[in-house]
Amino acid sequence: MASGQEELLWQLFDLPTHADDGVSATLDRILQRVATWFDAHSASIFIADPRGTMRCQAAHGRKLDRSITIEPGIGIAGTALELRESLLVLDPQNSPELQGTHPHARSEIGSSLIIPLVSDFRPIGLLNLARSQNQTSFEDSDRIKADAIARHISLAVANWQHIEQLHSAHAQLEHAVSLLNVAVFLFGSDGDIYVNAAAQQLTNRTPIPDWLDGLPQEFAVPIRSALQGESPYQAQLSAPDGKTWKVQFAPLGEARSLLVIEDLTDELLAEQEMARVRRLAEAGQMTAAIAHEIRNPLTGIISAAQLVQSDPEQAPLLGQIIQEEATKLNELCNQFLEFAKPAQLRSTQVNLAAVAEHIVDLYRQDLTFKGIDIQITAERVCLAQADQN
Repeated sequence: MASGQEELLWQLFDLPTHADDGVSATLDRILQRVATWFDAHSASIFIADPRGTMRCQAAHGRKLDRSITIEPGIGIAGTALELRESLLVLDPQNSPELQGTHPHARSEIGSSLIIPLVSDFRPIGLLNLARSQNQTSFEDSDRIKADAIARHISLAVANWQHIEQLHSAHAQLEHAVSLLNVAVFLFGSDGDIYVNAAAQQLTNRTPIPDWLDGLPQEFAVPIRSALQGESPYQAQLSAPDGKTWKVQFAPLGEARSLLVIEDLTDELLAEQEMARVRRLAEAGQMTAAIAHEIRNPLTGIISAAQLVQSDPEQAPLLGQIIQEEATKLNELCNQFLEFAKPAQLRSTQVNLAAVAEHIVDLYRQDLTFKGIDIQITAERVCLAQADQN
């Protein structure tokens, strides 16, 4: 391509980015320059939406219904998309590429260029240029130039789409982080700090240094140390006022870092309350079991007492029954108290081999009845500090 044409090509894209006033506005200006360069009576650019449907994004020279779509294989534009090749159309009715496609050429169009916009072997749009019947028809050299421009437009559109996807992903991530019930602090390399809603609430919108100065030392010292370090840090911190925080710090490289703080106070209190409720439930179940065990001896005692009243001569025998049943109740109370209080270990030097042999002897009769034979292989003396019972 000649140097003058190259200069014109660069001028086509010497425009503000889409971040300034949108992709459609930029495409409008590009299309106007392309139409002027090719002396086109009318022009349009179609871009694929996220679902792949080609929709008009820019039009020049005539009013174009923006609801029009292009489908591969249907009409002149659809044929170019399906072939993924540019078409120079002088006589649609007699063009071999368009046989059977029902091109429906408009009578005011004398010739046209249909240029697919392709990125990564995937059609992402279409450039249409048309001259009227009273204009000189397009030539193959025009098609070659249009192909070169289309490659640049395709690259620009693909980059814009990638940027839009990044902006969308960033917005979704930012929204997700804002909904987290943990405080997130993202420290940038330029000194900026991003905080989510939970972090703003935690710090009461106070600058980080001032906020750290107002924290208990149990929180402030390790957090400040983590922020000044270059290694990952994770800990569960507790303060005298009963608050408990889970703190995580991670350096992200390039002078950036991430601090996440989760207030576990309410969660731990809820866990403690649940544990208390479980203990009460267990105590209730145990109480019911003990009440059941107590009822049997009490029944015997009451029956014996009634017999003593009706037949005093049997007092010695019935008194013995009362004593035995009362002893059972006392033993039951002792067992309950023994179960309720923490175990008291009495550590002595114990021969573990002897303990094992004793246990096997206790169950040997049942094991033999079931056809099980146990042999202990151990040193005769295997001493350890333990509670014999």
